[in-house]
Amino acid sequence: MQKLVHLFIFCIQASLTAVILVCLYLLFAVLDYEGGFPGFMGLVLFQPLMALLCAVVTVGAVFLMGLPIRVSRRLHHWWRKHFYLAILLAVLGVLFCLVSLVPSFMKEVTYQEGGATIRKTIPNVALFLWGWGTLAFGTLHLFPPLGIEARIKQLVAKMLKLGVERLDVKSSKRLLDSDLHPKG
Repeated sequence: MQKLVHLFIFCIQASLTAVILVCLYLLFAVLDYEGGFPGFMGLVLFQPLMALLCAVVTVGAVFLMGLPIRVSRRLHHWWRKHFYLAILLAVLGVLFCLVSLVPSFMKEVTYQEGGATIRKTIPNVALFLWGWGTLAFGTLHLFPPLGIEARIKQLVAKMLKLGVERLDVKSSKRLLDSDLHPKG
């Protein structure tokens, strides 16, 4: 049952992290939107798919980076005892992303499109990526307090007990039906 609880907690952590990363990606995509129908279609159709792909890849990468926190009992206990580090990392990641939008940190790029030279100001990519990764690591490795985890264990135990009882009822019904209506 303990492994089931840990899997349930991980699913919540991964889902929360993915939702936050998708929202952050889409926020930056909206900030980059320049208008026009093709740009709008790209924003509505293409960008959400890219956001989801980037979020899933990032969750997988930071999961692997933080695997020692989940595997080592000593490190896991230490990390849970110092839970504020995960919150601090998440806040630091958000700050990095915000600082990447500060005009003095933004970069100006020049490119050719249709024979015209276009200058565009973009967020600082290095700051954004550091913020993205730090935010993802912090949110993915933010564990619930032990009291909430105990409640989750109780909930899982009730669900398993209820599932076993339902299974027993269905099995009993099938056995009863087969006794009343024998085949052959």
